Amino acid sequence: FHSFDSPAITMSDTAPMTELIEVTAPMDLKEGYNFDAQGSDGSISPVAVPLPGGVIVGKVIPVPFQSGVQLAPVGRWRYGLCACCSTCCSPLCCMAFWCNPCQLGQVMTRLNLNWAANPTTRAQALKAFTVMFVIAVLRLVLGGPISVVTIIFLLVVRTKTRAYLRSKYEIPPGCCGPLDDLFTSCFCSCCATIQMARHTHDERLYPSAGCTPNGLQLRAPELPEDISMLPLVRAHVV
Repeated sequence: FHSFDSPAITMSDTAPMTELIEVTAPMDLKEGYNFDAQGSDGSISPVAVPLPGGVIVGKVIPVPFQSGVQLAPVGRWRYGLCACCSTCCSPLCCMAFWCNPCQLGQVMTRLNLNWAANPTTRAQALKAFTVMFVIAVLRLVLGGPISVVTIIFLLVVRTKTRAYLRSKYEIPPGCCGPLDDLFTSCFCSCCATIQMARHTHDERLYPSAGCTPNGLQLRAPELPEDISMLPLVRAHVV
């Protein structure tokens, strides 16, 4: 869906910028109906039908567009599994290759999961990165049987995290069906972790940070916990 006569969308280095744009209603929508619009810079912002009584299909409605809001796509991955190759030499790639448990812990923190990949409070989720860091150190220093135990543990946690993320954002499984999360986490662990990290963080808006609990720079916004009001209709601003 497209709008017209929209002003240029620019990014602010310190705070999101709000612009008034015009979007063509893709269907009959009630007042207050929420959907998301994607700007020409790739950023996504939630917008709502502002007119009393709603709008009919084809009607042009003015809505505020807040550029720079951090949202994750619903119904699809932001990037494909093999798109991890485009992150070579970036903090994402280095973290996935050299300290994969730490990157997994960052993703778990963003999703508010504890060390066992179960939903928890924000305070408990912040501990996931620390636990994963300790596991990475133990595997490196002790090796042997400890290494085998940590590999199995990480496989289980990575599989649960990926399954939770897919469920949360309504992403269908891949070619392996119900075993997709397990097989991907087992045979493509680095790519799987990078894919989850890129889905829960838009690197085009805010560059990644390697050694923070959530892998984000301090000024980067968190993902919303409740996506129940995220759009069923996609409106692209051009």
